[in-house]
Parts: sequence; structure tokens; C-alpha cells
Amino acid sequence: MSNPSFYLDRQHGETEQAFEGFSYFRDLGLGRTVAAVGRKLGKSGNLVDRWCQAHRWRDRAAAYDAAQIRARETATAERRRVLIERHLQGATDLFDLAMRGMHPAPLLDRDGRAVSDEQGRPIYRPLSLRELAGAATALDKAIQQQRLAAGLPSDVRQHDVAMRQTFEEMNTMMEEVLAIIEEFVCDDCRDKIADRMDEIGQQRARIEQGVL
Repeated sequence: MSNPSFYLDRQHGETEQAFEGFSYFRDLGLGRTVAAVGRKLGKSGNLVDRWCQAHRWRDRAAAYDAAQIRARETATAERRRVLIERHLQGATDLFDLAMRGMHPAPLLDRDGRAVSDEQGRPIYRPLSLRELAGAATALDKAIQQQRLAAGLPSDVRQHDVAMRQTFEEMNTMMEEVLAIIEEFVCDDCRDKIADRMDEIGQQRARIEQGVL
């Protein structure tokens, strides 16, 4: 039962003292016991047990626990969403900075003004090898961070490329085999082969999902 009043509010016919006992029982957490409530309130175990049975303490406590779990999961998901957005924005900012670093800067005179040629076009200062290397490193890092923040693999491995090519070759081969089956194999055998090919296709799909 998801209605918060079921585990937060006093129920019909429940006395104030019984509800006090339930509130303590509920807040004890997963290790809660009726005996602990009796000790807390100074009541007999039989009386507290009757309260527990009459007012469904265990069901209400279970509903409370489930609500707490959902609340924590929701809060965790929201924190994760905000964190991903921040990481993605930071990676995007780094990407933009790296892209700007790949372009030569205008040549400036001693007064900080852009130097132009005879046609009035700005003259750009060529980037040094060190500047280019730094920009390339920043760009590579930005791309990795963007992909990680988006839930994508951070790099494309040579192994993955080879596996993708292998799967493409397998697809071509299977199409050729199916064409031969369609032309030369009897209907009964064709159905059996088709079932087996479906199984192989499902296995291949699972492999692809695990590799690519």
C-alpha cells in the first residue's frame, strides 16, 4: 500500500498509546521487534502484540520501508542526473576550449591591437608544436569525458572495430546461405534450419551487445 497515511497516520480504532508504539516500531528499521516496543513503553509483550496484530504494524512498517527505499532511489537518481549534466557541461566547455586552441590566434602589436595585411585582413600567428599538442590532448580528453557523461564507451578499441567487421562478414555469409536454402532445401528441412538460424542470430545479438 503506497498511501503515506497508512504508515504515517494513526489508523481508525488505534489509540494514541498504540500509535505511539507503532511509530517507535516503524522507526526502529529492519531490526524492529514488538519486544523492543514493550520495553520502550513499559507495556507487556501480549498487549503490544495485540496492538501489532490489530493495526497491521508489520504491513505498515513494510510500506514505510518501501517508501524510504523509493525516496532514496529517487534522490540518488536526481543527484546522478545533476552530476551527469555538470560533467557533460564541463566536458563541453573543455571541448570548446580545445577547439579554440586548434585555431591560430591573431597576431597583436605592442599595443594589443590585431595586425592586418595590406588588404586589411588579420594576420594570424602560427601555432607552435607545443600548443598544437596541448590542444590535441585537451580535445581527446574532452571527447572521452563527453562520451562517458553520455553513457557511451570512452574510446573505440581496435578489437571492437575488428569484431564489427567480423559480424558484417557473418551477416553477408548468412544471407548467402539463406538464399541457397530457399532455392534447394525441402520445406520441412527449411523450417528446421530456420529455427536454428534464429537461435544463432539471437546468440550473435547477445555477443554484439556485450562486445560493441
